[in-house]
Amino acid sequence: MQLLQQEIREKEAALVELQKKIDAMANDPFYATHPQVWEADRNEYFDLLEEVQALYERKLLLMEERRNNPAYDGSSPSLTKKEERVFFRSFAIRTKEDILEATGNIREHYRTGGGSVQMPLEKLLPLLDRFSEEIAGLRLMNLTQDWWQYEITVRETDITLSLASTMICYDRGRNWEEKNRPFLIPEASYPLVSTQARLLSPEEFGALYGVPAGTVRQWIRRGKLRSASKFGKEWRIPELTVVRSGEHYVNGDYAWKTELPDVPEEFACLKEYRACSISSVRGVNRQWTAALSREEGERKLLTLDSGAKERLELYLIAHPLVECVNNYLGDFLDKTLQEWAEASGAEG
Repeated sequence: MQLLQQEIREKEAALVELQKKIDAMANDPFYATHPQVWEADRNEYFDLLEEVQALYERKLLLMEERRNNPAYDGSSPSLTKKEERVFFRSFAIRTKEDILEATGNIREHYRTGGGSVQMPLEKLLPLLDRFSEEIAGLRLMNLTQDWWQYEITVRETDITLSLASTMICYDRGRNWEEKNRPFLIPEASYPLVSTQARLLSPEEFGALYGVPAGTVRQWIRRGKLRSASKFGKEWRIPELTVVRSGEHYVNGDYAWKTELPDVPEEFACLKEYRACSISSVRGVNRQWTAALSREEGERKLLTLDSGAKERLELYLIAHPLVECVNNYLGDFLDKTLQEWAEASGAEG
């Protein structure tokens, strides 16, 4: 299993590099007159994606064998194998029609107050509409293979449609009487289409909140705005960005798939890891910890003062290869969003 996971990681890293190359081509006028070069790289990307898909299918078979082993210490499934497949086929997003239906449900979910994070609906709802329009104009295949489906991710930076390998997990549900409730969860996602939120200058973003540009830059330094991007020496902030209010520091969680280049010497150990979680030390003023981790389970803990914490977080926020987990507003794999509707009804 470890060798298989390593092979998957290597293929995924190659996918990331190839996607970066394709993105760079979009801004190079040379490729506008050489479409055959662009097409070759896109074909290579999709061939590589098929290889990753095959590797994940092998991994799923190994996991199924493991779950059938009585020594396996995991959640007790409430569905048989046959019922799991029926569950997946009933709820997974697998066609263009499913995507459009789910997007409409997501829009209604947020419009009626769903979600745990307050966000600017006047910006989000039009972006969801634009995402639907772009999907409607695309040619997308119907997915017929089990455990592969489409995933819709809403972030402060964009709304993305991805191809996802999926598995069924179980939890205790919303109350103690509901045991081993099944739900879909993505194992890995491969982005296909993104609708980007409009980027604002610190002056434009500050005008939305009635504060000067200097305050916006201070919010970034303090970790209140983590979806900002650095263009040269200036910041740009997506219009969907949520300003985390209050003086209490909200933990910052960051992840990246490949080794980061140009890591500051002060934080050279970042090269050995793939995730960083920054949190304040309870009961100690102006002290933070940065927990570094990677898939193999190895962890390293750094203790930071205010200056080091700010330098580390600014580096992670500005780096294009680093994703801030806090920027995720919702991942959707259930085409009916039935769970959301039930939760909203229960709260009402």
